[in-house]
Amino acid sequence: MALILTISSFHSLVYSENEILNKMISNLNSIETIEYNTDLRQFLKEQRIDTLNTAFCFFDFTSSDSLIGSKYFFSYSSGYNVFNGKAQFICEHNEKNILYSNAPSGYLVSSSWYMLNSIYVIRKVLPKLILDSTVTFSRQKDTVLNNVTCYKFNILVKDKFLNLGGILSTAKGINSNFTLLISKNNYLPKQFTTYLPNNSGFIQATYNDIKTSVVLADSLWNYDWLPKGYIRISFEDFSKGIRTTTTMKIGQQAADWTLPMVSGNTVRLTEQKSNLVLVEFWFPYCGACIQAIPEINKIQKEFGIKGLKVYGIEFQKQDYDGLIEYIEKQKIEYPILYNGKQAAKDYDVTSAPTFFLINKKGKIVYASAGFIKADLVTAIKENIEKQ
Repeated sequence: MALILTISSFHSLVYSENEILNKMISNLNSIETIEYNTDLRQFLKEQRIDTLNTAFCFFDFTSSDSLIGSKYFFSYSSGYNVFNGKAQFICEHNEKNILYSNAPSGYLVSSSWYMLNSIYVIRKVLPKLILDSTVTFSRQKDTVLNNVTCYKFNILVKDKFLNLGGILSTAKGINSNFTLLISKNNYLPKQFTTYLPNNSGFIQATYNDIKTSVVLADSLWNYDWLPKGYIRISFEDFSKGIRTTTTMKIGQQAADWTLPMVSGNTVRLTEQKSNLVLVEFWFPYCGACIQAIPEINKIQKEFGIKGLKVYGIEFQKQDYDGLIEYIEKQKIEYPILYNGKQAAKDYDVTSAPTFFLINKKGKIVYASAGFIKADLVTAIKENIEKQ
């Protein structure tokens, strides 16, 4: 790679791109514990979202757990998210509750907001990128961020995207772009930016006040020190409660709604009396919603000719800006309605995707928080026959 000249008042040093990156990797791999304050910015053009969240982050890389190979402690204005290598708990001050799991899944542990673009992710993914001959590292002009002079690299990764927990997932035709700033003072990351496809936005983490070889008090790794008045509830019971609230709707008369379609016109539920109606409450960039799309497309094709109407109700946005492009990108083939926030409240929807199957008498015959294909298809078959 091209050699870059860096001049100090005492002597001249010549660094190649590989030397800079490998020095940072070596430093990260030698660290057992690290803490820092992060500014995590999310910009989503389609959704008109531009947020900045801050948190204290601590990682212990000596963990022997088999899920992510690290313990973490995140503290932010509304609470805490902690994984001690075996159990996880999340404290939310606003809700005055503590959700915990003594046997969390890798997905649950990795899905914490402050795992996104974290130093943990850089430590995990950068060595793989350097060894990948299809990845392009492009050295840019040095820059100064928060009074720290940094090396700057643009990184282009073809046919892959960065998934939860620093996992590179294959995605044919999708190119991922990143920008990495490395402090010249300590050869540790200063900022990492992930650019979303089609120039639709970015996620950017900036790391401040980095300290290594630090120790977190043992008492902080469990939730006993948190306010005694907070409700303690397991993730499993919490999820079961959401599912129970949803399934309790079965047998009830479905609340009527009239909603606009992204493609124009409006749809009213009570005007669908001659059809079995499947309603999905969803929102953009919901991972579980995206996974369900191909299956819902198949369900519409198979049962649409037999009298099933399928509608997706977006319930977070107030308008349809960006939805048409999103629908095309995700290849959603069933009609999408928007401005569904009130409808979601009427159906007690708190998670996505949530499904309701409504017969021609307007009664809910199936309800599920989450997509369970076999159960949904069985319910459709049973009720299509009764039409």
